[in-house]
Amino acid sequence: MGKVINKINSFIIGIAIVLFVIVALVFLLEESLAVPFQIMFHVAAFMTLYYILANILNVLRSLRRRSVRESISLVILIPVVFGVFAFIYLIADGHKVRFDLTASKKFSLSPQTINILDNLKEKITVLAFYKDAQPGREFLKAGLEQYKYHSERIEYEFIDPDRYPQRAKQYGIENYGEVIVMSDKRREKLKDVATEEELTNAILKVTTQEKKVLYFVKGHGEPQLDDMERGGYGLLAQHLIMENYEVKEISLMRTPEVPADASCLIMAAPKTDLFDNEIWLLNKYVLEYGGSLLILADIEVPSTLRELLASWGVTLGKDMIIDKMSQLFGASYEMAIVGKYEPHEITENFNVASFFPACSSLTLADEMPDEFTGQYLAWSGAGSWAETNLEMLEKEDKSVLDEDDKKGPIPLGVVLTKEITKPEPAASDKGNEDSEAGDNQTDEAPAQDKKADKRTAKVVVFGDSDFASNAHLRLSGNKDLFLNTLAWLCGDTTLISIRPKQVDATPLYLTKGQSRMLFFIPVVFFPAFFIMVGVSIFIRRRRV
Repeated sequence: MGKVINKINSFIIGIAIVLFVIVALVFLLEESLAVPFQIMFHVAAFMTLYYILANILNVLRSLRRRSVRESISLVILIPVVFGVFAFIYLIADGHKVRFDLTASKKFSLSPQTINILDNLKEKITVLAFYKDAQPGREFLKAGLEQYKYHSERIEYEFIDPDRYPQRAKQYGIENYGEVIVMSDKRREKLKDVATEEELTNAILKVTTQEKKVLYFVKGHGEPQLDDMERGGYGLLAQHLIMENYEVKEISLMRTPEVPADASCLIMAAPKTDLFDNEIWLLNKYVLEYGGSLLILADIEVPSTLRELLASWGVTLGKDMIIDKMSQLFGASYEMAIVGKYEPHEITENFNVASFFPACSSLTLADEMPDEFTGQYLAWSGAGSWAETNLEMLEKEDKSVLDEDDKKGPIPLGVVLTKEITKPEPAASDKGNEDSEAGDNQTDEAPAQDKKADKRTAKVVVFGDSDFASNAHLRLSGNKDLFLNTLAWLCGDTTLISIRPKQVDATPLYLTKGQSRMLFFIPVVFFPAFFIMVGVSIFIRRRRV
């Protein structure tokens, strides 16, 4: 009778163990237990309790055995060790660290993107409409994981348009691979997303309250924004739009005032003299309104622009920077390499070389006029010089350092600032500003005039305009230097940094000997070695 009861008890505890295993597997897979599995868990617990009570005397006797005590200690020790590791994992999960061991850091986000993510003030949701096995899905997921790693405000979700057609229809998805980046108020659709630059620009668009408006001055032979030839600015215009700027053109000859929505005025390589009215507008925009102005000069800049810059304390040299070092990069010696950047918000954390194809020198006056504050921004290398004999350079295509030339380093860019305290005049008051000043005076100035009481006029001058052209914009740090300058002029300090890097292929070229070695070692040598070892062991065992 006792043996039968023992068999029944053993059968009961066996069933209880099986039920516990089933419940544990279901909980691991579903992370919850349905009602049938909850009942199964309670039945298994009741059966285990019955087995312990029915065999209480045997259990107490077995506790005296050393092997049983060691087994119980092991059973207790296993969950304790597991708990310690779980506790360490929970701590580590809250302090994530990523390492990018690639030489070019191509799997790390750029400083600009990290800066933008650090300053996010609202939640950003990224919806990627990809099929499960679609090419590019894992690449995009790895990139989004980096975004989420740097900011808790980034969330992403991959949606299969075939499995969830209603959600695809809700967001207007037409093709596989489209991505929606959205904030609480705005939404941006991207197609064929593969780069960090597109994602970062989309985040900027949905988080920026208003677009900055850039006005390019035209009417004097400046490069065209729709020109995709080597000397045009078409590629620059595309990048500016991607950076969430609104790009417009303006003719100062046909406007009585610089538009009030202008975040920055850009004058690039005018070929003809400016009219008096244009000079007056530029002075008014900078000295009275406190606007931001970017001037890209060149060797053939008109005299009126030289005189305007001189009135602000900047002398544009009638020379060309010669830099023999550029020949090491396969370029002409007429291309100046920026070898040093002065500390400034524009060049903060910026250590990438820039190339200026045909640059003139810039010099700041010893005593700056009109309360301007001047600072040099970029310099050429120590082995460069400013060639003043342009006629010889043009006819004989050669340059020799002589006494009239200025040895490097040569300033290639300058920054001017001036504090403006006068309020911004209304556009309609241009002609009657003085006569109506007393009639329009009130006890309290309007709110917009109060804001205009304190402004900082900003002017950046570079001695070259071709570094932003289609032919040279993507050369080394040229694009970053231009965009950083605009970001500072427009007050977008969060945008000043190095743009996302392009992921370049790095092919491995092998010689014939290396190719044979790569084939024979893993395919022939290793298999033959292990076969020989196996045969020798087999023969030895046969002999024994």
